[in-house]
Parts: sequence; structure tokens; C-alpha cells
Amino acid sequence: NAARLQRAQEEKRLQAELQAEQFLEQAQRTQQEGALDSSLAYIEQGLQAMPDHPALLALKREVREQQVKRQAQEAAARQEEQRKAEQARLRAEVEQHRAQADEFLARALDAQRNRAYETSLMYINQGLQQVPDHSRLLALRDQVGKQLREAKAPPPLLPVPPPAEPVDRIAARLRECAAH
Repeated sequence: NAARLQRAQEEKRLQAELQAEQFLEQAQRTQQEGALDSSLAYIEQGLQAMPDHPALLALKREVREQQVKRQAQEAAARQEEQRKAEQARLRAEVEQHRAQADEFLARALDAQRNRAYETSLMYINQGLQQVPDHSRLLALRDQVGKQLREAKAPPPLLPVPPPAEPVDRIAARLRECAAH
């Protein structure tokens, strides 16, 4: 009876070991395919059959390390995508501001040609709000500002002869009278 019990226990152990080995093979295959979650599920099933199976325990540590590494790579890839998306958004925003500034430049040039200097300055300032270092707008601002000051300046005074002295006026009148 003891021999039969021992033989039954040995048979049960061999069956558990065989089952654990089958799960180990499936776990290794799915690990190689990159299906780490499935691999862990097979490992856990194998460990239920044989909790202290050394190859299953070692594979479990290895698969968990791979999962951590993969998660870190995925997180880094997501951050890189977000960084690229943000850069693209910023480039598009800069281009939009540049296009708006160029539109204001065209309007300012038209106003300048029509001698509407104050309107031209208004467009220039709106353009500079979009792109503060826009070189053509900055140069035009100086030019139009000068033109506006010149347009607002009073006309230059014509030279007026100094008033004649009273003595000179009297002498001129006497000469007129003598001529008659």
C-alpha cells in the first residue's frame, strides 16, 4: 500500500512536471513572438502545476524585465511624438504670424504710396505685433515716420525782406514826389 501511494505521488509529480514543461515551451514561444502578456499567462499556469519550477521562475523574471523595458520605450516614443507635434504646431504658428505680418506690410506699403502715412504706421504696428523683429516692417516704420513728420511740418518760411527803416520810407516818398 505504501509502495502504491509512493508510485501515485511520483506519477502525480511527473504529470505536474510535464504540464509545467509544456507551459514553459508555450511561454518561451510567445515571448519570442513578443506577446509578453500571453507569455506571463502561460508561466503562471505552469507555476500552478509546479510552483518551484526553476526555468519558469527565471523566465518570469526575464519577461517582467522585458515588459518594463518595453513600457519605458513606449513612453519615450510617446514623448518624442508629443515633442514633434508641439514643434510642428509652433512652426505653423510662426508661419501664420509671418504671413499675417507680410499682409500688414503689403497694406502699409499701399497706404504709404497713397501718402496715408498714419494708416501706414497703423498697419506697420499691427504687423510688428505679429513678428516684432520683422526687418522690412522695422525699416518701413522709420521711413514712414520720417515722411509723416515732414508732411506735418509747417512749410518753410520764405525769406521776407527786413522792414524798411522809417527814414528810408520817407526818403523814398520824397523821391516819388520829386519825380512828379
